[in-house]
Parts: sequence; C-alpha cells; structure tokens
Amino acid sequence: MKRQLKVYVNPDSLKNFRTKCSQNEISMSECIEKFLLKYVNDEITICKEDKPKISTLHEEYPIWAAIKDRCLNPNNQSYKYYGGRGIKIFIDWENSFESFFNYIGKRPSPKHSIDRIDVNGNYEPGNVRWATIKQQANNKRNSKKKEVK
Repeated sequence: MKRQLKVYVNPDSLKNFRTKCSQNEISMSECIEKFLLKYVNDEITICKEDKPKISTLHEEYPIWAAIKDRCLNPNNQSYKYYGGRGIKIFIDWENSFESFFNYIGKRPSPKHSIDRIDVNGNYEPGNVRWATIKQQANNKRNSKKKEVK
C-alpha cells in the first residue's frame, strides 16, 4: 500500500520547474509529481494549505529520498548495490528527513553529493559526509589504496 505525502508548493521557489514544465507541456503539479516520484516511491498530493516543518522542497530532500529508495526498495535499479548488499539507513533518518538534515546539514555546493566514508558501511552518523566527485572517486569499493612508506 502506498503512502500519501503532502507537499507544500511555493510557486516562487519553483522557477527551475517552470521552464521544464512548459517545454514538456504539462501542468506544474504534474511536473512536480514526476520529479518527486523519481526519488520517492509514494503517491504525491499537491497541497497548498499544509506547510511541513521542513519543506520537502529543500535540495537535500531528493538526496535523502534517493538514499532511502536505493536501500529499501528492491525495485530500485541500484538496490543490488545498496540494500541488496546489506547497506542500511539509520532508523532515525529513515523515518525523518528533519533528523537526517539536522545531522548532515546543507549541501555545501552543487558539486557535492552524499558519500559514505566506509563504502561497506551504512548511511549512519559518523559514516556520511558531503563529498566532491574527486573525493568520491577515491572512495570506491574498487579503489586501490597506496601505502606511503
């Protein structure tokens, strides 16, 4: 059974969606719904009167939702590399974007993405950070570590 997620939509903060929506000739609601459904396996209700404590339109929200999806959803194409390998998400973060956001903070720049320090460890306190592409490239399961003598 799918959950229903209420999302407060502030039209002024959705400038980047407007162009995409008009190019695809779909309504703003449909565009937002497609964007969020890409990251969350939920039915989305666009609701202009209910404001959540922390907006689900934070740029960090889809990152959190994608972590959950690849760890918990066997239908996610990346599940085999995450949930399928036993990678889990800290239970407090699984249940609360606010808890995740309070720990990890704002993304430093668009060049940063979420990274697990121990690539075989879980998404949990002490094992996640914002990292650049270069940092992540050096932190892979197949990375060879050089020992400096």
